Amino acid sequence: MSYTQFVATASCTVVDGFNLESYLNAISERCVKGQNFIFDFYGEENGKVDIDFSQYVRKQNEKILIECDTEESNGNSEVWEWLLDQFVPVMISGLMEIKSATIDSRSGVDVNVFYLTKTGYVITTEQLLENYKSNVTEKFYQQLDKN
Repeated sequence: MSYTQFVATASCTVVDGFNLESYLNAISERCVKGQNFIFDFYGEENGKVDIDFSQYVRKQNEKILIECDTEESNGNSEVWEWLLDQFVPVMISGLMEIKSATIDSRSGVDVNVFYLTKTGYVITTEQLLENYKSNVTEKFYQQLDKN
C-alpha cells in the first residue's frame, strides 16, 4: 500500500501586539462574504466559514506560524496555501519562509524551502544559491588578483 504525507510550515513576523484571533475571525467572515473555495468546501456557521483556522495558524511571540500536516486536522494544503496569502499583507518581515516536505512511501522524501516577498514574488533556494555562488566566486577571484 502506498502512502503520501505533506508537512509544511511558513513563518513571518508581525507587529508587536498583533491580535491573531481577531485577524482569523476577520478572514473567516471574509470567506463567507466573498464565497470563495473555502466557503464552497466548508460552508458557513454563524456568519463565519465552518473551519477552524487556528488549527493552521499560531503565534509565537511576534512570529506567525502557518502549518499543514495532511495526517492531522490542519491537513488541507489548499487552505494552507490560501492562508499564506492572507498573512503577506500584515507581515512586517521582508520575507515569509516556507518549508515543506512530501513523504512518499514509494519515492522517498522531497524537501523544499522557499521565500515569499511582500509583493508576492517567490524566491527559491536555487536562486539564493546561485546568487551566493556568483558573489563568492567573484570575491574569490578578486582576492586572488590581490595576491
